[in-house]
Amino acid sequence: MNTDITVAVTPPLSQAGFDIVRVTSFVSLLLPLIMLSRISAKGTPQTYDPRSEFRLSPRVNAILAGVMNIERRLIQRGISFPVGSSLLLIARRQVG
Repeated sequence: MNTDITVAVTPPLSQAGFDIVRVTSFVSLLLPLIMLSRISAKGTPQTYDPRSEFRLSPRVNAILAGVMNIERRLIQRGISFPVGSSLLLIARRQVG
């Protein structure tokens, strides 16, 4: 789990009356592709179009969706990822 983020979000959630149930990164298996895509992005920050990352062929999109489904199943089985492009945090309101 990304400890920097976890350390940052845990105290405010606890103070607000929540117990942390689960924290894991996700979009982990695709992180190398995401990094490669952003490193190789053409243009300057002023001309970069983030929507260009969504222009994929249906076949490539289906493959990436399959990878995300595998990752989702792994997370559902209790596997946590230390890094990823997103963070999943599940908290439950404290009773009483």
